[in-house]
Amino acid sequence: MFGCTTQEGTNQASTFPTTLATITPAPTLSLTPTPSLTPSPTPTPTPSPVVYSSAKGFSGLQPAGWSVSEDDSAVVFIEPAETANIRLSVEANVAASLEEFTGVYKPQLANYSESIGFKEFRIEQESDRVVDGVQAHEIVYTGTLDGLKIRGEQVYLIKGEKIFFITSTASDSHFDAYHPVFEKTIESFKVQ
Repeated sequence: MFGCTTQEGTNQASTFPTTLATITPAPTLSLTPTPSLTPSPTPTPTPSPVVYSSAKGFSGLQPAGWSVSEDDSAVVFIEPAETANIRLSVEANVAASLEEFTGVYKPQLANYSESIGFKEFRIEQESDRVVDGVQAHEIVYTGTLDGLKIRGEQVYLIKGEKIFFITSTASDSHFDAYHPVFEKTIESFKVQ
């Protein structure tokens, strides 16, 4: 509903009407329903990460809520939306030192990546670090798989007659968000 008020003009020489109409909205009455008093659901606690021990001779922190897949040589932790994963694996060592293995392994890694359809493979960064008290080597790489840009981090160490790999991968756009999760698993990795 609208109301109407008038305002008288003072200019006598004008041939135009001096009365102007101003439309103002009339106040309206609105009823706001009283909110119902229903209990809010009890929040579900976020599950804590668990240490996953493998018969393959290693253990590592399984991120909370991630599923596990295991085959003959690896354990894979898979993020629920399947946008990231962490693969823990072991292989026999041919009695090489970490430095010797790295020299042979890097070209093989590039060739293997291409053979499985991982295009534009490129090592972005390399560094040494310690995992489970043992000298390890870390490679951060990028590439494209089925048109999606992927970034990965692979850490490997030699202990006894075995080489242990911790490989974390995610889409390039999600990698930084998952990196703290990846690091917790790497830091928790133990050879048994």
